[in-house]
Amino acid sequence: MDAKCPNCEFHGSFMDTHAHMVDAHEELVEISRSGSKNYYRVTCGVCGESHQSPIKPGYVGDSFLKEFNREIRVVGCDMLLSHLLGAHPELYMLSS
Repeated sequence: MDAKCPNCEFHGSFMDTHAHMVDAHEELVEISRSGSKNYYRVTCGVCGESHQSPIKPGYVGDSFLKEFNREIRVVGCDMLLSHLLGAHPELYMLSS
């Protein structure tokens, strides 16, 4: 099974598409702070459904976010790609 990137024409295996999304489309994962907590959020461009989750409770410093930015985006893109393939397979799941 191949998957299609939601932001461009790239397609490949789940792992290749996931890595492409993390490295080429930083904007897919929004990182924000509310009060004393940091969050990541991903939003589906098709249905508008979003997923927000706290980032490591207790780690609120900017240095933590900078050091672990890619890892945070890895988790966010995994959530987004899993949603796209589960909820919108006709648009994002390609036959190999």
